Amino acid sequence: MEAKDIINEVRRENLTVVDTIKRMKHLSSLIIDIAFAALVTGDRSLAKHVQKLEDEMDILQYQLEIGVMLATRNWKDAKEFTAINRIASAMEDISDGAEELVDAVLRGFPIEKSISQALSEDMSLKVYKVTKSKFLNKTTDELSKNYEIIGIKKSGEWIYMPKETFTLDEGDMVILRKK
Repeated sequence: MEAKDIINEVRRENLTVVDTIKRMKHLSSLIIDIAFAALVTGDRSLAKHVQKLEDEMDILQYQLEIGVMLATRNWKDAKEFTAINRIASAMEDISDGAEELVDAVLRGFPIEKSISQALSEDMSLKVYKVTKSKFLNKTTDELSKNYEIIGIKKSGEWIYMPKETFTLDEGDMVILRKK
């Protein structure tokens, strides 16, 4: 993403520093889950979505840096706000790492089956294609009792944080983590 694009995105959203940190925290966690799901499944659309989320993280970091600069009034503030910038930078590094993780998927390199299995087992992350299974016609509210819902692919589009009334249909793909 070009610098001018980042600046234009930042101008559209006027988040507080606290809101920006919260969003970056959520996004850094989500992007790691999606990156590993892309590795486990070899799904290029997931890998591309990691890139999109990484671009969003760049925008949020820039937003945060501007917010911190605007809030700084003196030397004492500047020293205190340094920690905020470091935290944001670390979360941005996480998203950069997630983007590197999916590079093999985007380049079409095969992921060794034993590696993808190990990643899936280690993270308790499971990817299911909804057929006539236990997930068919279930709402996300019903699923959330036993699983953390990472994402749902419906009609080729990935949905994160779906509403409680969202119902799984045949052909959907769902990424879950057992609670």
